[in-house]
Amino acid sequence: ITDVIAISEETRRTILQNNSALISSEKIKIIYNGIDLQAYDREQTIKIYSGEPGEILLGSAGRLSQEKGSTYLIELARELKNRGMRFKLLIAGKGKLEAQLKHYARTLDVEPEVQFWGFVENIKSFLQNLDIFLLPSLYEGGARVLMEAMAVQKPVVAFNVSSNPEIVVHKETGLLAEKGNITDLANCVEELSSNENQRCVLGKNARRRIEERFDLQKAIKEVITLVEK
Repeated sequence: ITDVIAISEETRRTILQNNSALISSEKIKIIYNGIDLQAYDREQTIKIYSGEPGEILLGSAGRLSQEKGSTYLIELARELKNRGMRFKLLIAGKGKLEAQLKHYARTLDVEPEVQFWGFVENIKSFLQNLDIFLLPSLYEGGARVLMEAMAVQKPVVAFNVSSNPEIVVHKETGLLAEKGNITDLANCVEELSSNENQRCVLGKNARRRIEERFDLQKAIKEVITLVEK
């Protein structure tokens, strides 16, 4: 092997941690996953949900599994409800925890606030309708859905784990909460929910970061440069 491509610093660290004697660190090149922004921008969106006046629309998308931190979404909903926030939480995706999560929502008395949307075909429409995108994953090699949300100028709230801080700049393009800390996660959501101007600024910064760091054309050029060296 002459070269290895890692999609994030976190992936590079994992490779070296698990295979320290197998490959030299100098052979690992970081090339981030990219979004084809030109194609993405051309995709049509539709209104998929109309919230009530004053209602904050939160959303998350991903596999409903343990490593994706899906249970934290339900616990977050309870915390926000206890704080008196008016919101709806839309959860897109399917997975082995789906039935358990629905039961958990009933148990924590947040069933009216949480909606399970299953697999969503038009993810851009889903993201476009949100006020804040949430990603409670406990590990991510390089979360494409974060990039997709940022590309449509949505502020994001995620746990400060693995590759998330490589994508999300805390207090510039979104907010990062302490891993597994529901109070901290809720504080981030509450802060953004109460400040529409902040959401707008973070969203615009998020789009700019995608253009500068996570555009597919940039990734293609980096791969070409690597293979032609």
